Amino acid sequence: MALKLLFICSGNITRSPVAAALAEQLALELSIEADIQSAGTLGISGRPAHPRMIAVAREVGLDLTGHVSQGVNTSLVGWADRILVMELIHAAVVEALDPTVTERVIQLGPLISEARIDDPTGSWFNRPYRNTRDKLASAVRRFLSARALDQA
Repeated sequence: MALKLLFICSGNITRSPVAAALAEQLALELSIEADIQSAGTLGISGRPAHPRMIAVAREVGLDLTGHVSQGVNTSLVGWADRILVMELIHAAVVEALDPTVTERVIQLGPLISEARIDDPTGSWFNRPYRNTRDKLASAVRRFLSARALDQA
């Protein structure tokens, strides 16, 4: 049975789309069957991924050009086996939608000894987007590697 992962950030334009794409890539690499979605706490729907994140994702073989943002809702939260968030506020929003999900919410930052995964949106340069992409790659790899060990 596929592991259902939901990645959450604020707008579902920068961090969670690349996290989901990284998770899809790593799940294939680690032979983990997974269904992966992403959403944002701000309820922004119908927007593409941020152009700078599209560019830095392309550098590592990821294609975010087809991404369309969506807001998090109770249906998505109920669907997910694990809900991976960038910041504490995202966990609070998810838990406000469904207080029973606390055990399924995972903060990505602490997986790599960071308080949170910073949002590079607003930067004029690609470096902050690369830094976020790379931190997400490390956090997602740590999470999925642990899952692969559990399945072995």
